[in-house]
Amino acid sequence: MNSEQLKQEYAALLSGGHISPEVTDRYHVVPTIDIVDYLEQTNEWELVHIETPNVRKENPFTTKHMLRFDHCYYRNKNRALSLYVINSHNGKAAVKIMAGFFEFVCANGCAVGDYYAERLTHKRIRAAMQTIDMLADVTRKAIELHKVGETWQVIDLQEHGLDRVSFMQRAAKEVLPLRNQSIEAIPSDSNFYVPRKEQSEPSVWNCYQTLQEKLIRGGYDYINEAGKRREAREIKNISAKVKLNEALFNAVAKQVTALPKTFYIN
Repeated sequence: MNSEQLKQEYAALLSGGHISPEVTDRYHVVPTIDIVDYLEQTNEWELVHIETPNVRKENPFTTKHMLRFDHCYYRNKNRALSLYVINSHNGKAAVKIMAGFFEFVCANGCAVGDYYAERLTHKRIRAAMQTIDMLADVTRKAIELHKVGETWQVIDLQEHGLDRVSFMQRAAKEVLPLRNQSIEAIPSDSNFYVPRKEQSEPSVWNCYQTLQEKLIRGGYDYINEAGKRREAREIKNISAKVKLNEALFNAVAKQVTALPKTFYIN
């Protein structure tokens, strides 16, 4: 569906209408549709996807939802620079807007660390105006993030004598606890570190994308605390996916920071 079709399909969800009478007077709703309209008016971002695992039929207005916008200029046949907007009109949750990427070959969305994100509660009187300021800040940070992605794409681990699997293991070790798994169990599954053919070059970027896809979508074997082999399930909860995405980006970024800059400066 295109942007207009998405807005029509999810009109109730995006409107923020029919706020529960239990919500206090301090609650000043920031309707998701206002964020959509603002971003589209910039002529830089296009709404391309809306995700909401379980729409509450009794009150579709308060269901948590995540929207993806792709940048109209920072995109190519392989990937797009993206914004992810998470909101709920339930009187409790805050608006969160994050910069990230979308990899087309695996339909893989990657929201990244807190530096590239902004958060705003619905309890501020000038919430709508502050949301506009927040969107401008995240857009600026998204351009910075694009440069980070380009850098990761040119760092060839093999060229500098670094082992791809070891690099991925170190990153995985920091995020597997979020899946209640132990890193010791992962190497037993030989497919865990195998990239797609299109991502076979041993760059930091491809390692990051391969690991992120496997951790989010599951399908690999691991050993649980009882010593039994299990297959990891796909993570579908929005908050859990975002938390793991942020942790993985930070884990990879920490390793890149430790590399000599001559690895990727021409």
